[in-house]
Amino acid sequence: MPHCIIEHTPNLPMDTAQLLQTAHQVMINSGLFGTADIKTRAFVVNDYVLGASSVGKGEFIHIIIRLLDGRTMEQKQALTSNMAKTLRTRLPNVPSITVDIIDMVRESYAKDVV
Repeated sequence: MPHCIIEHTPNLPMDTAQLLQTAHQVMINSGLFGTADIKTRAFVVNDYVLGASSVGKGEFIHIIIRLLDGRTMEQKQALTSNMAKTLRTRLPNVPSITVDIIDMVRESYAKDVV
């Protein structure tokens, strides 16, 4: 725990492996989680419409960070801000980079790891 889920268009000027490594390192650098607990994955979104553009035109990155509840608002804001700023530094021409945190309810979360 946590899960860092990256949704992105296929036409970014950075390959998926670099994008994964960059986001994963931000999660590690936050100091909020044990390195072994962080799970980062990416999905290419092939079908999309951005604003008034045509289908499949434009670029975006949207990151969803799912974590167990209990972090302060300041911790969550620092994490989303650092993620967005780090990606903006590496991808200055991507028009839309968004980051959202979703709290998962600790009492209803189940985990079974072998």
